[in-house]
Parts: sequence; C-alpha cells; structure tokens
Amino acid sequence: MTQPRLALKALWLAVLAGGLAALVVGAPAHWLASALSRATQGRVLLIDPQGSVWRGNAQLALSSGAGDAHATALPGRVAWQLHWTRWSAGELELMAACCMNHPARAQVAWNWPGLSVSLGDAAVHLSARWLQALGAPWNTLELQGELALNSQEARLSIQGQELALQGVVQLQLNGLSSRLSTVKPLGSYVVVISGQPTLGMTLTSLAPSRLILQGTGQWKQGRLRFDGVATTASGGDNALSNLLNVLGQRHGNEAQLHLE
Repeated sequence: MTQPRLALKALWLAVLAGGLAALVVGAPAHWLASALSRATQGRVLLIDPQGSVWRGNAQLALSSGAGDAHATALPGRVAWQLHWTRWSAGELELMAACCMNHPARAQVAWNWPGLSVSLGDAAVHLSARWLQALGAPWNTLELQGELALNSQEARLSIQGQELALQGVVQLQLNGLSSRLSTVKPLGSYVVVISGQPTLGMTLTSLAPSRLILQGTGQWKQGRLRFDGVATTASGGDNALSNLLNVLGQRHGNEAQLHLE
C-alpha cells in the first residue's frame, strides 16, 4: 500500500475513533430515559431529561406501565452524575432535593450481560400518594402518609429480569391512611427486602396500627408475587369493613392479600 493511501486510511480511522468517542462522551440523557423505561416496562420514567447519560437531570415519574398517559412525577428534578473509574466500574451519584437530605452514592460494576450496584447508605422520603401512579390497587386505595426508604451497604445484581440482593433494604410506611376508610391513620408498617435465598420481601405492622398487615413476597422472572393477610385490631371490624372488602377475599374480619 502506498504512503498516501496509508495516511488516508489512518486519517479515516482517526476521524471514526474521534466520532465514536464524541458520541460516547456526549451520549444524550434521553438514551438513559429510554433504557430505564424499557427495563421497567414503562413503570419508571425520566421525564424531560436534560444533559447527558453521564451528567444530567430529569423528573422521576411512576406509571402503571407502557401506554399509560397519566404518569406522576416527583416535585422538582432528580440530578445524577456517573463516571467510570475504570472501563467496567464507576460511581453513580443521585440527588433529589424534594426527598433527600444528602446525595446517594452507589458503586456500579458492569459484568456483561449483567450489572451490579452497591447502594451504600441512602435515605429517601416520599409521599405515599406517589404510589397511585402505579395503577391498581394503589389508585383505588389512594394512600396518604410517608414512605421512608433506607439501605445500608446493600448490593443489587441484575441479570436480565432476575434480581439478587446482598444485604437489606428497608421501607417504612408511616401514618398511612386511605380515602376508603374514616380511620386515620390506619397504622405504620415495615417492608424488609432481602436476597436470601432469593430476592423477597416481608411486610409487618407496627403497634398500635388499627389495620394489621402481614405477608411475604418473592421476585421471580421479572415479576413480584405477594401473599398476605389484612385484619383489624380489636374493636375495629365495622370501621374497616369497606377497606377489607377492597383489599381481598373476606373471611370474617380478615382479607386475603394477593399481588402479582
């Protein structure tokens, strides 16, 4: 090959490499929004994404799934920064001024075709109203109260639709009430998410809750299956009867809970 041809080939390779580098570095934030929507089947959305995949912000919203035109977004915006410390690992920082006192930082490792995220210590506080966007049964219950999500050195691994968790993530539901009941509050509850032996959850009630909820769930093949029981504290049967009818099949002062 002649010298001019070698020089031309080297030039084209340099242009191509530069173009690919620019594309990667400047990858727009809407790429991340599209990937998140696909991974969650349209239930978790980034609305009006701005910036890039590596540094950007958007409104975080929930919906009942693909095709739902009534997604509900958090007030304000969620900002993120992602940088790689080496080709297969990096650090993700998230901050939502509406719901967090300080940024959450997570270590990310790319293990093709999977991904693992070390969540570290994170605390997020949300309104229970946000759950209504997920559709039934949340939009029927119209819950009010506070959701407090905490993780302590938890590590989440994602392989396709399968999830695995090392450590524990806890969700506390404080002072819940529903439009279907005049009893306010109904009570407070704790959901513990763990990964032993498979990714699952347990739901328990905190005293002195008027509505007693107990149950367990497991994540399998990209879906959560939950079964439990709702019952009333002593003397609360009549006041909570309508709510029990909505929650599940009645057996006296109990209702069978099922979600999948």
